[in-house]
Amino acid sequence: MKTILLTCLAVLGFLQAAHAEEENRCGLPSAQDADELCEGLTHLLPHFADDFDLSRLDGRYALACGMMKGIELSGASAENKTRVLVDQHEATGVFQPKAFFGPSSGPLSFILAIAYTDPQTGEEKTFSVNGDHQGFYILEDWDGVRRLSKCSEAAE
Repeated sequence: MKTILLTCLAVLGFLQAAHAEEENRCGLPSAQDADELCEGLTHLLPHFADDFDLSRLDGRYALACGMMKGIELSGASAENKTRVLVDQHEATGVFQPKAFFGPSSGPLSFILAIAYTDPQTGEEKTFSVNGDHQGFYILEDWDGVRRLSKCSEAAE
């Protein structure tokens, strides 16, 4: 009886810890306390809205939206149907790897990662889709810092 009681308490403790990690968006997963500034700014980020849908990430992302270059993303909300166009050429081998960007990479704004094979070079590439108070953007390559802003209209 004592063993069963201790086991139940351990399971409840584990469930509470897992729930706390899920709620703590603004701190390390093992930390009890969230960063206060981060917590105060969370409501400004579009992807933390209660009704957020990954299809809002669909669209064209570019350094200069007036040019027909850039990355077009669609189907991010439909599992195994994500489509990526690079400079109007369809990428192959597109998938969403499991990824965690640590505190130095701004986990608050990180939404998802996309890996693909560049249709023009055959090179395997990655980018992450992020969000901030200005909307959604892509950081090309996990090692790079090129920010591609979401364009208001998709490429024709």
